[in-house]
Amino acid sequence: MGDQEGGLADCAAERGILHAGQQTDGKKKEDKAVASVPKNAATGATAKASSEEANKSNFAKHAVDGNPRTRWCAAGGSAGQWLEVELKEAADIQNIRILWEKNNAAYRYTIEASADGKDWKTVVDQSNNKEIKQITPHKVDAKGAKFFKITFQGSTPQYWGSLWEFEAYTGALPELPRKVMKAAEKGSNNSATGIAGVKAPEGFEVNLFAAPPVVNYPVCLTAAATGEVFVGIDEQGSLGKEKGRGRVVRCIDADGDGKADEVKTFAKMDHPRGLIYDNGKLWVLHPPFLTLYEDTNGDGVADKEKRLIEGISTDYVSKRGADHTTNGIRMGIDGWIYIAVGDFGFTKAVGADGRVLSRRGGGIVRVRPDGTDMEIYCWGLRNILDACVDPYLNIFTRDNTNDGGGWNVRFSHIMQTAEYGYPSWYKNFHNEIFPTLKDYGGGSGCGGMFYHDTRWPKP
Repeated sequence: MGDQEGGLADCAAERGILHAGQQTDGKKKEDKAVASVPKNAATGATAKASSEEANKSNFAKHAVDGNPRTRWCAAGGSAGQWLEVELKEAADIQNIRILWEKNNAAYRYTIEASADGKDWKTVVDQSNNKEIKQITPHKVDAKGAKFFKITFQGSTPQYWGSLWEFEAYTGALPELPRKVMKAAEKGSNNSATGIAGVKAPEGFEVNLFAAPPVVNYPVCLTAAATGEVFVGIDEQGSLGKEKGRGRVVRCIDADGDGKADEVKTFAKMDHPRGLIYDNGKLWVLHPPFLTLYEDTNGDGVADKEKRLIEGISTDYVSKRGADHTTNGIRMGIDGWIYIAVGDFGFTKAVGADGRVLSRRGGGIVRVRPDGTDMEIYCWGLRNILDACVDPYLNIFTRDNTNDGGGWNVRFSHIMQTAEYGYPSWYKNFHNEIFPTLKDYGGGSGCGGMFYHDTRWPKP
């Protein structure tokens, strides 16, 4: 959506930071076929799990299909997730091997064996493991075993329970083909950084700028004119309530190769959701607060902070997490900071000058950089993640669907004082609300910005 002079750029990455730039090389080479995992007693067995990451097709059955490029992954990162494998027939299993998803993690887990799926015996206990290892072989004594259960107890760094393959052998453990090991390693690198499956439009190439575990679970970012990239990290995602899991890191590409060479924690806070940087000052939206952090001595770490707004959210932050709360901030050429407000609104937002605002629902609030003159700019939006501001102070937003209630991903041109209709006007008084530019149907916009540069490729 854009032309040579400007456009809305939209990108979301699950883990790590991606850098998109103009493509300079030819077509990418197709991946060559890889060997299969050696056939064993678990190959083609029946598998089930406590949960499955179904939206990415990471089903339990993939853990025993012999393919090192498919995997099972739990639907969440909590300890206690399990994978159960039922062999085609009972066997005296002497060796077990697991190909875990990540190659930079110390996995903690147990493996139990059973003849009937009811009475279990622990044959492997790695619940206190501290060794980083992707491929984990184990000698076991599991006579007459037909069932095996792998229970994920956590990992360091913190990843989800996920593995490429589970193997069980009645005799000696065969060597893994080199191509299988390479496939697992490549899959680990791709999935750990969020690169797997990312496809850029023609004219662009995608490179990895920063990766886990140093930069993990990024939720917002901003760049300085001098080249530093500041990344807001929230390790507990949108629904976590545990304190002490958020921070902003400062990334520097010292040699200009497109990769961060230095990563340093600039400041710590809970739920960072929006960043603006200017000359040693970093404004951070971390609901229910907007805070200004300053690096006064230039060492890359904030040594001064000032609270500009308190209460710019509701008590759902402590009860539910940062989901549907205030999400992003942008500074316009007019010097105002524009705040994207999710549809929970705020109950008592207090600015630096004592001004108080309260309003349910979602929209845009703006405030001076010093926290004064806070005011409602527009209202009636649903859970927007960013306010995209162009050099002429045109503002654009994308809403999130209300899950079948008739409000979808609406792309809107924002006008001051306008009412956009959510949550009730759009149903009963649709002729009295400000119209949207485009309705894109069901879905969830995951961030956006207005990019103004003549180098942007033609659509």
